[in-house]
Amino acid sequence: MIAPAVPETVVELCLLGNEAVARGALEAGVEGVFAYPGTPSTEISMSFYNLQRGVSDNSPRSIDPLGEALPPYFEFSINEKVAMEKAIAFSIGHRPTLCCMKNVGLNVASDPLLNIPYQALGAALVVVVCDDPGCHSSSNEQDSRHWAEAAKVPLFDVGSPAEACDMTREAFALSTALRLPVLVRLTTRVCHSRATLHGRALPRPSGQGHFDRLPQHVNVPGRNSSSHRLLLERLADDAVIPFNQRHSRIVAEPPTASHGVIVAGVSAGYVLEQARDLDLAQDLAVLKIGLIHPFPADIVATFLQRFERVLVVEELDPVIENQVRLTAQKRACPSNIFGKGDFGLESVGELSPTLIRQALCALTGHTEPATGPALPGVADWAAELPERPPTMCAGCPHRATYYGLKLALSQQRDNAILCGDIGCLGLGALPPLRMMDTLHHMGMSLSMAQGLDAALADDSDDRRRIIALLGDGTFFHSGIPALINAVYTRARVTVIIFDNRAIAMTGGQPHPGADANSPFCEVAIEPLVRGLGVECIITMDPLDLDQTCAAIQQAMVFDGVSVLVSKSPCLMLASMASAPRRPPVTVDPMRCRHCDNHDDPGLHCSQNTNNGSGLARARGNRLARHRIEAHSQQCPANICNHGFFNAIVAGDYQTALEIVRDKMIFAATCGEICHRPCEGTKGGLVPIRQLKAFVSSIAEHQGNLANVQQRVAMAEKTPYRVAVVGAGPAGLSAAYDLVQAGYTVTVLEKDDEIGGLLTHVIPDYRLDKRRYQQEAGLLEKLGVEIQRNTALGRDVGLAQLATAHDAVILACGLDQAISLPVVENALPPDRWYFANDFLRRFNSNTLELSPGLTVLVVGGGNSAMDAARAAQRHPAVERVIVSCIERAEKMPAFAEEIEAVHTAGIEVLDNSEIGHCEPADGGCWIQLDQTGGGRQLTRVKAGCVVIAIGQMASPLTTGTRQALSCAANGRLLETPNAVPGRVAGGTGSNVFVAGDLGAANHQSLIGAIGSGKRAATGVRQLLEERPYPYEGEQALAALHREMPTQRPRTSVLHPLAADPDRGRRALLDFALVQACARCSHCIDDFGCPSLVLKNGQITIDQATCTGCGLCIEVCPNGAIHAALESAASPGRDN
Repeated sequence: MIAPAVPETVVELCLLGNEAVARGALEAGVEGVFAYPGTPSTEISMSFYNLQRGVSDNSPRSIDPLGEALPPYFEFSINEKVAMEKAIAFSIGHRPTLCCMKNVGLNVASDPLLNIPYQALGAALVVVVCDDPGCHSSSNEQDSRHWAEAAKVPLFDVGSPAEACDMTREAFALSTALRLPVLVRLTTRVCHSRATLHGRALPRPSGQGHFDRLPQHVNVPGRNSSSHRLLLERLADDAVIPFNQRHSRIVAEPPTASHGVIVAGVSAGYVLEQARDLDLAQDLAVLKIGLIHPFPADIVATFLQRFERVLVVEELDPVIENQVRLTAQKRACPSNIFGKGDFGLESVGELSPTLIRQALCALTGHTEPATGPALPGVADWAAELPERPPTMCAGCPHRATYYGLKLALSQQRDNAILCGDIGCLGLGALPPLRMMDTLHHMGMSLSMAQGLDAALADDSDDRRRIIALLGDGTFFHSGIPALINAVYTRARVTVIIFDNRAIAMTGGQPHPGADANSPFCEVAIEPLVRGLGVECIITMDPLDLDQTCAAIQQAMVFDGVSVLVSKSPCLMLASMASAPRRPPVTVDPMRCRHCDNHDDPGLHCSQNTNNGSGLARARGNRLARHRIEAHSQQCPANICNHGFFNAIVAGDYQTALEIVRDKMIFAATCGEICHRPCEGTKGGLVPIRQLKAFVSSIAEHQGNLANVQQRVAMAEKTPYRVAVVGAGPAGLSAAYDLVQAGYTVTVLEKDDEIGGLLTHVIPDYRLDKRRYQQEAGLLEKLGVEIQRNTALGRDVGLAQLATAHDAVILACGLDQAISLPVVENALPPDRWYFANDFLRRFNSNTLELSPGLTVLVVGGGNSAMDAARAAQRHPAVERVIVSCIERAEKMPAFAEEIEAVHTAGIEVLDNSEIGHCEPADGGCWIQLDQTGGGRQLTRVKAGCVVIAIGQMASPLTTGTRQALSCAANGRLLETPNAVPGRVAGGTGSNVFVAGDLGAANHQSLIGAIGSGKRAATGVRQLLEERPYPYEGEQALAALHREMPTQRPRTSVLHPLAADPDRGRRALLDFALVQACARCSHCIDDFGCPSLVLKNGQITIDQATCTGCGLCIEVCPNGAIHAALESAASPGRDN
C-alpha cells in the first residue's frame, strides 16, 4: 500500500535515466524490487542493490543523497520470469513493487505478464523495460511497446531522465488506480543519458503486507472470459484521462505553425532541437505522447484536425503511427500522415539528429542549410585511430577456458560444433578466439546442442561432438531445464559452464551459484548437476592449461552428457580487486619473435601467421606425445622443418611447400629420394621426407610458382655477376639462392639437359623425372641464364670465367669413374660398364644385353644398388649379384637402398672381392674371395659386369689442376678459415666449389643442395661482406660422419596421402619445438588486451596487466616470464 502523501520538498539530482527510474520508484514508496540484470537496464537494479548494501553517498549522482530512503526488499532473481512472478506475488501481498529488465527479458517474463491483468493485484506493480534500438548490447532490437497492446496494460514511453523519474512515479499511481500492471519503457539513449532533475521527498513505506483471499487469485478457464471483459473496462476507466492529459500534450504550438509533428520517447528532444537549429520552430506544432497505451485518441484527433501535413517520429516500429492513422480514419481527419518509409525514416536502428533534420526539411519544404567545410585531415586522423572492438578483460578466466578449448580441439575443430550463449563468454565468438558456431538468445546453447545432436545423429562422422557453452548466470537462468532434457533424451553433448562467480557482463551481479556473502543461500553447481543425473562432471581451473586440456579431451569422448565446470572468479569482483597483486609479466625481446632457424634477416620466410600454424605449434608444444627440439631435425639445406611441419598440421599445404621453397627448389625431388638425415636413426621423429612428398604431390600447389617469381622480381638487384659450372642439384641450388638475392647468374652445363646425374643416372623408377625437370627448370623462369652444351675446359676456361665474373662456383661433379682393371682387361668392352654409363643406357632404353645372363655389380655404394635394381628390371637378365668389399654394416650405400636390394631378391655378397676373372663364352668366370685375400667364396659366370666402386674428378683443362689445390681423388680443397666453399690455391680468390667435387661435401642429394647453398653464402660473404654464416653448416657437416646402416620406417605417408585429415591427426603425436620470428600466436589466437604488438615486438601493457601469468604458458617461443623470475627461465618452448 502506498503510504499517505507527504509535503513535497525538492532536492537537485544529476542522474542517469536508469537511476532516475529508481529515484521515481522511491518517491512512489516502492517496497519490493525484483530484477534480472541486462544492459541497458542494469543501473536500475544496481541502484537498489547498492542501496540495500549501504553503498551510497551524498552526491547529486546518488538516488538518495540525503540518506532518507528505507531500502526496499531487493533481489536479483534467477531469471525474468521468476522476477515477474515474485513481483506479482509481492503486489498481491499489498506492497508496491517494481520489476525491471531489458527488452528480451520481457520475452521470458511474458507468460505471467499476459495472465496477471485478468486477475487482481493488491498494490501497485510497475514493470520497467529497456529497449535497445541499434542492438548496442542485445540480440535484437524488438519494440516492447507491443507488449502493452498484447497484455492490455498501460505503457509510459520515457524521453529523458527527468521523465524517467516522473513517469515511474506516475506509473505507480496509475497502477494503483487501475489495479493493473503498468509498463514504463526506456531506450538506450535515455537509460544512459545523465541530466539534472528535481526529486521529491521520499515517503515512509509501511513495510507491512497482507493477503486477501479473493477468487480472482485463482485462474480458471470458466472465469477468464468475464475477466477479459473486466480488464478492457478497467483499461478504459476515466482514471486514465488525467494521466493522458499530463503526459500526452502539445509541447510546442506557435500561432504560425503550418505543420504538425507527433513524437514519443527520445525523438521529442531531437525534433525540438532540430526545429530550433533549422529556424523552423515557428512552423511546427509538436505533440508529445507519453502514455502510449491506452492511446490518447481524442488528443491526437484534435491535433490532426488542425494540420494538413503531419509527421510521426518514433524509434523502431510504427506503433504510434499506426494508431494515429487508425484515429484519422475513424475520425475522418483530412491530414496527410507521414512516418516510416517517408523522408528516410526507417524501422531499423536508432534515430539520429541528422535523420530528424532531413525529415523536417522534407516535411516543410525547407532547404537544409549548407554545413561548413570539414576540418582538414580528419579522415586521415580517423584512419589512424586504433580499432577498439569489444573484448574480454585482461586476465579474464573465460579467455583461458576458450584458449584451452582451442588447444584441446585444435585439429578437431571442424568436428566440433560450438553452441555459444550471451554474456561475457559471447565475446568468444569474436576474433581472435572465434570459438562459437551458433549464438542466439540467452540459454539456447544447451537446447541448440541437443537439437543438433539429434539432427546429425545419422552423420557418418562418429568424431563429431556438439559442445554447449554457457555462463554460470545463464545456467541458473535457463540452462537447468535444458540440461535435464539432455539427460532425459540421452543426448551426446558436452556442456562447459563458465563459472566466474558473477553475472559479469552487466557489472558482476550475484546469482544463486555465487552469493555466499549475501543473506541468501549459495547453490553449488556441481552437486546440482550431479543431482540432475549427469554422470561425467569435471571441475577445472582454466588458468591451469594442462588440467583444462585434459578435462576437455576426457569430456569429449564420454558417451552421453558430460559437464565441465570451468571455475575461476571474475577479476572485476571486489573480492579479486582486494587480492594481493601478482608479480608483473615481462617479455624477453631476445626470444620474442626470434627465429631459431636462421639469424640472417635477409632470408625470406613464407610462414603464414594466419593459417593456424601458431595454434598448431602451441598445441603440439603442450599436448603432443613426442616433443622434439627442431634443431635435432635440422636440414643440411636449412629448411625450416619446424614451420613446414606446423603448416601441414594446420592444413595449409601451400604454405608448407612455400617454406621448403624458401630454401630450395627440389621439394618433390627430396620427397622421393632424399636419404632424410634429419630424421635420425632412433625413430620417434617427424617424417619430413614423406611430408615433402605429400605437399609436392598436390598439383595445384606444386605448379604454383607465383610467390617465388614475385620474390625474385621484387629483390633489390645487385651489380654482381656469378658463373655456376654444372646444372646439377648443387649448382642449381647455388643459383637459386643468388638470384633471390638480386644477383645475375649464368649456369654452364656440358649436356643438353640440366639436372646432372639425377636426370641421366638415377633410375626412372626411383624419381619422377618430369617433376624433377619442372623444378630444375624453374631457374630459367626466375631469370637465370643456362648455357647448355658448354663444358669447362672444352668451351671455356676457368681463368676466363673468373675474370669475367665476380665469382665462379664449380659444381660440375665427379665425372670420371674409378677403374677396375681385373675386369676391364678380361672382358670385351660390350661385357662391362661403369655404373653411370650402365644407368644412362638403362634410362634411355639403349642397354642391349644377351638373354639369360647374370649381371655382377661390383661396389657397395648407392650407384651399385641402383645398377643392381636396374639390371634386375632388364628383360634379358635372369640373375643379379652384388659384390662389395665392405661388411654389410659398413656398406656406404644408404640403408634404404640396401634394404630395397634385399627386398628385390638380389644376392649381396658382402666382404668379398674379385680374386680372378677369366673370359668364357657369353661372358667370364669370376672368382669371388673374402676381402683381403681370404678364402674363396664362390665362382660366378657373369654375362655382364657393372663397375660401381666410385668416382673421381678429371682435369678440367690443361694446367687447371696445378693452379688449384686438390685431394688425392681430384676433389677440390677449401681455403682454411676462409669464407665457405672458397677453393684453396690458384691465382684468383673468387672461385668456389659445391657438390661432390668439393672435398668437404657429402655425395648425396641433400648434401649437394646444402653445399650449393653454402657456396652461395660464401660468395655473398666475399662480395657483400655479409656477416651471416651458412646456417645449415652444422647439419651439412654431420653428413661426413658415418652413415647409418638402419633407419626406422614410418607409416604416416600412406594415410596422409589417402586421407589428409586422418594423416594430420596422426601427426598430432609430434611437435617440433623452435622459436619463430613470424610468431604472433599470443595476438592471433589468445588476444589478451595487455599484449600489444609494437614495432614488431610483443610488449606488456603494465597498466592493464593483471599478472595472471597465462601468457607465460601461451607463448610458444618461451619469451614471456614473471618479472621475479630470471630472464633465462625456460618457457614452454625452451
